[in-house]
Amino acid sequence: MQGELFGELIEMDCPNCYELVGTVTFPTNAEVLAKGTEQEKKEAREVLTWHERKAATQLGSIDGLTEINGSIKIELKEIESKDKGQWLEVYANDQLLWKEMVGYEYYERFIGLCHMLDNKYKGQIEAIEYASSTYLWGDNLSVGNEVDSCIDGIKADYKKE
Repeated sequence: MQGELFGELIEMDCPNCYELVGTVTFPTNAEVLAKGTEQEKKEAREVLTWHERKAATQLGSIDGLTEINGSIKIELKEIESKDKGQWLEVYANDQLLWKEMVGYEYYERFIGLCHMLDNKYKGQIEAIEYASSTYLWGDNLSVGNEVDSCIDGIKADYKKE
């Protein structure tokens, strides 16, 4: 009997007692491209293309970010584009710094972005605002504490002028 479904595997449960019996891993994209049907190969290529497009939009370095003097209010907004997927726009004092594609449960990336912003604007960030969402948390509702702790730590470094 099928148990919980994850991105990389599925749990198999006993049909009588519902205890976990084992897991079955899904094939990787490389395995599908090597041994899958033509339709499976087509779908694997689409997934890889999406990951490549997403990676190309992501901020890799803080060097190119705009210099800002004084206190900064950061706002992170999720934007849904029907044809281009889910995006995260990052604003500083209402000025768009950049936007990037995000996927389901992107909280690790979100925390990483907050740390990157903190490195760039050390001591200047007085607030970080965001709206929690299904895309951000996904099925892992406990990460709200991790995100809030990260933001609280950054705000604690704020040096009033």
